[in-house]
Amino acid sequence: MGYYDFKQAAMVKSVATLLLGSSARASRFESEWRHNIF
Repeated sequence: MGYYDFKQAAMVKSVATLLLGSSARASRFESEWRHNIF
């Protein structure tokens, strides 16, 4: 595994973490919003 592969893997991991975090935050916000509406 070369240096470029390591850099690419780290980038993919950070992007996946960002996506997971934002989707979790969005779903929590949506559930709170629904709870306040109904």
